Amino acid sequence: MPKEDLYQDLETERLLLRKIALTDRNSIWEMFANYDYYKLYYPEKYEKIENLLISMAYWHVLYERGNFFLWGITIKGERKVIGMFLIHSVDTVTNSCDLSCIIHPEYVNKGYATEALNRVLRFAIETLGYSRVYACVVNGNLSSERVLQKAGMIVDCTAHEVFSTADGEKCAAKRYMFVKKLKED
Repeated sequence: MPKEDLYQDLETERLLLRKIALTDRNSIWEMFANYDYYKLYYPEKYEKIENLLISMAYWHVLYERGNFFLWGITIKGERKVIGMFLIHSVDTVTNSCDLSCIIHPEYVNKGYATEALNRVLRFAIETLGYSRVYACVVNGNLSSERVLQKAGMIVDCTAHEVFSTADGEKCAAKRYMFVKKLKED
């Protein structure tokens, strides 16, 4: 990864992907208020908003260090964060990374995850120069699988008990890999 900070806000036709600010705490708290919904997307269990604020303060430190690729997903012209996208698990040997996304339950099945994924994939390949991009989906999460498939990702492997929730539940997952030319937004 280059020393210069390559983070940038990303735009699509309907969305702005931007840095998360402490002022976003209420909309992010809404997203994480139902642990049963998000436990398969995000490893932390936030029982109080104060716990979330600690994570958000840490994200801000990481933004300041540079090359921290966590975006709050917003609808253009609106301030509310309706989801989050993260590039993580960077592997310099294989020149690859993983992506994770969560969308607020009120905004699923509207194409926002697909639109954001296509833009983040393009950024990961064209700007960051990764040759492979992966994403894991818990078995049975068919809507997330469809999002990955629409973006041109295919199943790389299926594993047993690769994901543990904050309460210790073990989940099997499929690992998807980006393998073809990026689609336009």
